[in-house]
Amino acid sequence: MAEKITSTPAKSSLSTFWWASRHPTPDPTTSFVGKTVLITGANAGLGFEAATKFAALGTSKLIFGVRSLKRGEEAKARIEQKTGCAADVIQIVQLDMSNYASIEGFAKEVTTEFSDIHAAVLNAGVAAPAHNLSPEGWEMSLQVNVISTVYLSLLLLPILRRTGETTGQATHLEFVTSVGHGDVNIKSVQDPHRILDKINDPKNFNFMTQYTITKLLEVWAVRAIAAKVPASRVIITASCPSLCKSTLGRNFNTVLRILDALMKAVFAKTAEQGSRVLVSAVTTGPEAHGGFWSHDRVAE
Repeated sequence: MAEKITSTPAKSSLSTFWWASRHPTPDPTTSFVGKTVLITGANAGLGFEAATKFAALGTSKLIFGVRSLKRGEEAKARIEQKTGCAADVIQIVQLDMSNYASIEGFAKEVTTEFSDIHAAVLNAGVAAPAHNLSPEGWEMSLQVNVISTVYLSLLLLPILRRTGETTGQATHLEFVTSVGHGDVNIKSVQDPHRILDKINDPKNFNFMTQYTITKLLEVWAVRAIAAKVPASRVIITASCPSLCKSTLGRNFNTVLRILDALMKAVFAKTAEQGSRVLVSAVTTGPEAHGGFWSHDRVAE
């Protein structure tokens, strides 16, 4: 496990994206009846599509962690109309991934309200076009994609472990990452003292690489946490839906949005197709523990 932390085996390319967009994975059919699933960023894009699938597959309780309660309720209504799930299936809980107090409050509420959580899909993320600080003093994509996501995962681990122990079946903790993590030059993020400070420094910010750097740190975090948690209790996985037509570029300026849309028109999956990987990632066995789940297999 420790050896893997220095490597970035996966690579992204336009040919890879083109192939993936024309060979989407099958729609998951695994039943989630009797299961409680938590998903962050569930009101739009990949998160919304994954939540729709979980509801359609019979999930008994579906916890939405969303920043906007209004948008969360709108997403809930759309999913109920589309899938016919009962009104008490989807529970909306406010979550601001840029704020530690909100993360702590969210974790406390869901771990108090629900006796079991069988799967947690940490999907919320941002692609920042410029260096802006979060309320906690970190560059926003570093804050949301890495620091807050890892923090939330650690707060959820106790209930995931307990659920695995009481049911005798491993639960799942999924970090939604990107194959782009393999494009990062390792030397660019290495620092003998504090790697996060280096990445947080405005002088080192490059909007073309910052997102993939945060995803590399996420993959490393998955491997490090998985090394400490037995797969018999919680299967911890980094997933990649490939390039998708989603809301990730919502903060881009007009020029970047146009370029992003043109590229995705040719090389991207739909959000629905990409969300299939998010769902299949929480149906894996111990072979996926600490691994990188892409195109319904563990990538090397």
